[in-house]
Amino acid sequence: MGSNDSMKKAGKNSKDWDGVSRGSTAGNRIFIFLISVFGLVPAYLLCIPVSIYYVFFHREFAAPISEFRRRLGLKTNPWHIFRHFFSFGSRLIDRTGLYSGRSPGFCESRKLDATIGSALKSDRGVLILSAHIGNWEAGAHSLLERLGRPVHIVMLENERAEMSRAFERIYARRKIHTIPVSGDGLPAIMEIINALRRNEIVCMHGDRLIDQRSEMIPFLGKNAQFPVGPFAVAAITRVQIFPVVIIKNSIKSYVPIPGTPITFEKVTRQNRQQEIHNAMKKYVKFLEKIVHHYPYEWHNFYHFWHNSELKNPQAE
Repeated sequence: MGSNDSMKKAGKNSKDWDGVSRGSTAGNRIFIFLISVFGLVPAYLLCIPVSIYYVFFHREFAAPISEFRRRLGLKTNPWHIFRHFFSFGSRLIDRTGLYSGRSPGFCESRKLDATIGSALKSDRGVLILSAHIGNWEAGAHSLLERLGRPVHIVMLENERAEMSRAFERIYARRKIHTIPVSGDGLPAIMEIINALRRNEIVCMHGDRLIDQRSEMIPFLGKNAQFPVGPFAVAAITRVQIFPVVIIKNSIKSYVPIPGTPITFEKVTRQNRQQEIHNAMKKYVKFLEKIVHHYPYEWHNFYHFWHNSELKNPQAE
């Protein structure tokens, strides 16, 4: 269980996220085979013992899950941890099924499509900001089919070579263009900006760091680091940010949960940093609301608040 964006390998004491999958290559190939040949149900069934295995033999993930749930005021036992793992694994199965043609990938998003379609009339593009909650690719795929506008997904490129090869044939069927981020992030930033200036759609995550500038924002009662990059890009290009997460609402369908669009119409060089900071707080408030309603959709299995004591440059 694991893929390019799956259960990520943690650093020491599960504190850091580095973009490397935890699951074995052989295990992932088994899931790919089951999905490609027999469909999703056998893969769901196999996901049950795999999730149980993670509960008892990968305890390094239990502490981050417990910490997250404690901040929500929720108790944690092995059943709860299992449900987090199974939620995560089933979303990976759905994503693989979507690109292998074994899943319809239904995402009822007509209202959201209309809102984003209206924003695209400004000829500035749209930045959709999601998080590692639910299954964001199901929504991105839906946008491509319904709006007929190029969709770009920004992804960290730090996967093991053997894991990348395992998913190569599946992801080759993607109709969505990926913008890889690795090493020097400048080429990716320029590609993002150019796509937005072509009045296209860019999908990014706003909850994980990829070795870039960050700020401390209160999240569930304690400061956590969030990346500045997506908000800086939106401020520079003056595009709207649409906070959206895609939540599974039945065995065969997903529904988008949108937040209030974040605009940068009044941004200037003088107030840019403050506008970015204000936008980040709005986004994080949206995430707080989502995880309170859908705690099992949270798929950040590392210590999210471990660096909360670092100095916040915004406060200087």
